[in-house]
Amino acid sequence: MSQTRSVLIVGLGDLGLRIALRLGACGDSMRLCLAARDTPRARARATLVAGCSAGIDVRFVGLDALDHAAVRALIETQAPDALVQRASMHSPWLLHARCDPTARRLRAAGFASELSAQLPIARNVFSASYAVGYDGSMINCSYPDVVNPVLAAAGFAPSFGIGNAGMVHLLAETALRARGLHGRLRTLAHHAHVTMTATGRFPLNEDIGLAPRFALDARALSPREVFLEPVGSDRNLNELTAAHAVAMLRAHLGLTPPLRTAAPGVLGRAGGWPVTVAAGAVEFDLPPGTTEADLQGFNTAAARLDGIEAIDADGTVRFTATLQDALGPDLVALAEPLSADQALVRYAQLRAVLALGDMSVDAA
Repeated sequence: MSQTRSVLIVGLGDLGLRIALRLGACGDSMRLCLAARDTPRARARATLVAGCSAGIDVRFVGLDALDHAAVRALIETQAPDALVQRASMHSPWLLHARCDPTARRLRAAGFASELSAQLPIARNVFSASYAVGYDGSMINCSYPDVVNPVLAAAGFAPSFGIGNAGMVHLLAETALRARGLHGRLRTLAHHAHVTMTATGRFPLNEDIGLAPRFALDARALSPREVFLEPVGSDRNLNELTAAHAVAMLRAHLGLTPPLRTAAPGVLGRAGGWPVTVAAGAVEFDLPPGTTEADLQGFNTAAARLDGIEAIDADGTVRFTATLQDALGPDLVALAEPLSADQALVRYAQLRAVLALGDMSVDAA
């Protein structure tokens, strides 16, 4: 009889729900603990997951994911084999649903302008994990290309992130397979490349980092050689992220054979990396002739498309002049260098300019 695995998911928004539903449908012997703010919507979603997961033990736990003691107690009580952190201060899709001038300026500045919405809860969850000596799989879904290296600098590195590079990899695999092209695919991609891949709007200039790159066996491919048509960019891309998350998680738990894919924030590295995932292990799988330094340079260049100039050794994030210019003088305070321990204060500023009201509304 197969060993029962336990998975704790923190955050039950759209992506957390999709990951939970997919895990429940895999047929593995599993226990799912779903932790989120105790609201009618969260309880209804947990009930939905339980109803769709025949034979799976699904439990809901009310949690303020910014409460360090509560997160520590939950991890100690549940002792999960895997911890999936999906909670954020607000959804990464929030600005896409707004057309006011402030939202348009933040979108134009780059996703890094919203880093403070993705960092605080991830920092609290993983610092709590390390505080209790947790040694299971630690998966961060909140902007892992940037959040994971920031946390690594503080000594709280997650095992890996999901989505982003993995989404680009899945789309590339599908596009190549549809044309009968098979082989060992390695994907070099960053969060900044997801929208251009989904929409098919690749830059004419494909200098380092400006577009994703691919290697099929030993053959280098540009994105225009891989993709013939776009898939579109909307919230349904979360389904692709969920598919990647579940595939990575099951491979890392030893429930499937080793998986060759790409993933962001691997072992605290910035950006996306080609990897092989196996039971309890994640190893880099670089294209022939490519070094870690090459890929670090690629990711540094790609991060500037999001508005990230650099991540310092102490985890402080510095933003590009382009992002600062797009925000304008009245919002430029949002582009001051940001460290993890300043993230909540910075988020209060972001929330104020977006007129979102009380900060407790969207946490977790």
